[in-house]
Formats: sequence, C-alpha cells, structure tokens
Amino acid sequence: MRLTNAQKAAYDRDGFLVLPNLLSADEVALLRAEIDRVAQIQAEEVKRESEDGRPKIMLGLHQPGRAVSSEAMAALVRLPRTLGVAQQVLEDDALYMHHSKCNLKASIEGSAWPWHQDFGSWQLDGIRRPDMATLMISLDTAEEINGCLYFLPGSHVEGRHDAVFDTSTAYHLYAVPHDVTRNYNDLNVLPAYDYHTIYGTEHAVGTLAV
Repeated sequence: MRLTNAQKAAYDRDGFLVLPNLLSADEVALLRAEIDRVAQIQAEEVKRESEDGRPKIMLGLHQPGRAVSSEAMAALVRLPRTLGVAQQVLEDDALYMHHSKCNLKASIEGSAWPWHQDFGSWQLDGIRRPDMATLMISLDTAEEINGCLYFLPGSHVEGRHDAVFDTSTAYHLYAVPHDVTRNYNDLNVLPAYDYHTIYGTEHAVGTLAV
C-alpha cells in the first residue's frame, strides 16, 4: 500500500499514524487463533501475570526455530501493508526486523503500561539512533474500558527523555518521568508510530479483553 502525502505529513507532525482496516476479518481471525495457541505454550517468550497465569506479553512469534514460532506472524511482518508502511515513513527500503511482541490485556486484572518511549529503553540496549518505527495492530476493539492505547501527539519532537525504571506491572520497563507527561492534555487512541512518541495504557476495567 502507498501512503498519501497527507498521511505522511500526519505521521511527521504527530509521531503516529492510524491505518483503519489494515487486515481483513479472516486475517484477524487467523492471528487471534495463533495467539490463543501460543498462549498455551510454557516458554520464556510468554510472560504471564495474575494468579491464573494468563499471558501479558508473547515475544518473537515471527522468528523461526522457537517454541512460539508462528508462520502467520512471520508472514504478517513482511506484508506490503506492514513492512511497506515502515519503509515509507522511514524513507528507507533496507530495513531489518528488530523486535516483535503480542501484548495481551486480561479483563479486570490486566495491568496498565506506564507512559514510556520505545527509544527510552532501546537506546540502553545498544541502539544508537532512533531511525526506527513501530507498527501496532489491534486485534480487538480498543476502547477506554478495556485499557486501550494512548499517545501524546507531537511528543516525538522533544526527542528522548531520561527514562526511569518502573516495576509497578508484571512487565518491568523504562518509563517517562511524571513531570514530562503532565505537560500534555490531548490524548488519542491509535497504531504506526515514531520511537520518540510517548504512549501508555490504562487498566482494563471492563470484561472485554484486548
């Protein structure tokens, strides 16, 4: 797929871009079935929370030779609708796949993700430049009641903020200090975004899991 000039301008301005109906209903059903399958596997790539052991994160499903490998996920990251979008927003055809994961939020018990930037922690992993992008695909309806994703529009232009290590949820990560996010009051619910964009989620308080 080809992005329009308006879409590219929106990405550069806001630090993210929403692409509705990126996948067909059949494709979504296939990916949901794969997530259900992998969720039953006991492996280090499946991070769990809550007393019943429901997964919170599943890592590296696109990679071959792992307990959690999925042909469907491997195909997903190479589609013109996914890889092609990344190539356009980064203006570079020679990209590599650094990282993939499935984030799951259980109803009621699903914990929040604090405000953070991907590059806030990934620079600490040895990545020197923020010339990367993330594509996130929602396989469920994303609403406030089930802990949807929030972005702070335009926050990417500020660059990287010094991150603080947060251990308040099952998946520990480097978060953005609270005094940074107090400067924003415009929230959006959304998917393809710059690595400096600040984002997070709330708790899932409804009965619909994400």
